[in-house]
Amino acid sequence: MKKAGYEGSDYHSGLRFDKNLSEEVDSPDKADALLVPLSTREHGHLTPKLWEKTVEYFKIDERRFVSFDCSDEEWQTEKYKLGTFIRCNLKGFMKRQMPRSIAWSWPIANYKDCVEIPQGGHKYSIGFHGWITSSNVRLSSTESCSKTFGSDFDYCGYRDFYGYLDRPKEQGGNPEEATRRMNLFKLSLKNCLLQLTPCSIWNVFPYRWWEAMSAGRVPVLFCDDYCLPFEDKIDYKKCSVIFRKELFQKNNE
Repeated sequence: MKKAGYEGSDYHSGLRFDKNLSEEVDSPDKADALLVPLSTREHGHLTPKLWEKTVEYFKIDERRFVSFDCSDEEWQTEKYKLGTFIRCNLKGFMKRQMPRSIAWSWPIANYKDCVEIPQGGHKYSIGFHGWITSSNVRLSSTESCSKTFGSDFDYCGYRDFYGYLDRPKEQGGNPEEATRRMNLFKLSLKNCLLQLTPCSIWNVFPYRWWEAMSAGRVPVLFCDDYCLPFEDKIDYKKCSVIFRKELFQKNNE
């Protein structure tokens, strides 16, 4: 495959492709596909206007246009439906309205150091360490696990978010606290057989799902209307527990 990249995005440097499968060319006119990595929330919002402006700028057949969307935005466009989207947070309604969308995983750290089962076995049946106030689903599901598992639930819920280890304090971060929480989370991954992974803000597919998978643990998912990568090839029910979020939703949501 011949591909042309667009350097106009700050996220371009994070995208890598197998050189044995593709050849870089210097012009969109020579390419089979144009790869445009669009911004994450950190670099600005992905919008239909931005998408349409980019397609029109290159003046190419949109069927050759491939975009990598690593954001938690919920949008679609009626104007362009033939371009291909590779999306880390692909929901069912997006797939139905933009059928050439492809589900992909969130970029996460490598948790291979957590895979080995502790000597003597797992200390807890299930665990959750994370931001609980991002959705009522998280509040409800953690409350349910606390009632059901009691002391067999390794739980630590936070009402603020310090998920970015490298965000300085002047930008609202707290590297020391973020590192402390990450270390506790890794310990929980090692000590628990199951990991609770409820959806987050705006029904965003949880990072915790992929982190549990990376650590060789069984994720327990509460999230609706999502698409998983290669779900026509992988039977995720064999390596995870999946519930509809309504089972643990608050009545006022």
